Amino acid sequence: MEEFSMLKESDKQHCFTASSPSSSIRWVSPSIKWIKVNVDAAHIENGSAAAMVVRNENGKLLLLFSTLTNCRSPFERKLEALNWATTFAEAGN
Repeated sequence: MEEFSMLKESDKQHCFTASSPSSSIRWVSPSIKWIKVNVDAAHIENGSAAAMVVRNENGKLLLLFSTLTNCRSPFERKLEALNWATTFAEAGN
């Protein structure tokens, strides 16, 4: 899930480059009056973690969450992270 609507209105998008000058990773902002929810997860043999970052169309950080869990695989952790973000979005937070 990349973004969900707070209001039904779209406009041009902004791009933000990662802080590393050699990086080609770019964050593309959502349309105006939308927010973007990015999630990622990591897994090691004895645990896993996930993080969720919520930003507005200007790239302003609105919320930052992280959690630790016990998952059996990286795939399971990624699925849990996506479920976590989807639940957040559906709740209208």
